[in-house]
Amino acid sequence: MNQLRRFFYFAAMMEAMSVNEVLIYFSDLTEEAQQRVLAAAGIQDPKEANWDSDIVPLATISFEAEE
Repeated sequence: MNQLRRFFYFAAMMEAMSVNEVLIYFSDLTEEAQQRVLAAAGIQDPKEANWDSDIVPLATISFEAEE
């Protein structure tokens, strides 16, 4: 299965499930955590990864909604 097809399959599966998501942005982190993330990514400025504008989340945590 090619990558695009996997993406659409995953998106359809997520849409079919009741899911609560929490998006984690760079600005949500403490200064210390931001520095650790930058070091781990090998970059010095969050602008290099578009993290400065809170458009691109660092992570998404998904929870299945309880029925």
